[in-house]
Amino acid sequence: MTQSISKPFPNGESLERAMGRMKSFIDDLPQRYDGQNILLIRHPATWYGLEHHIDGVSLIDLSHHSKFVSTNTR
Repeated sequence: MTQSISKPFPNGESLERAMGRMKSFIDDLPQRYDGQNILLIRHPATWYGLEHHIDGVSLIDLSHHSKFVSTNTR
């Protein structure tokens, strides 16, 4: 199952890399938008990124979601 975390989707990125981008975004929010309201528009991968970095859901648990299981076997 850990392969589905680190192996990129065809023509895409891995769950691990997407979560890294999400973490950078989340970490930058307080400094960049201090005291402001922000609106986040998301798709499933970014929602799972929020769950991972804010709620502490592990990448292993997130990878069990069927949308994140890569079928790329090349």
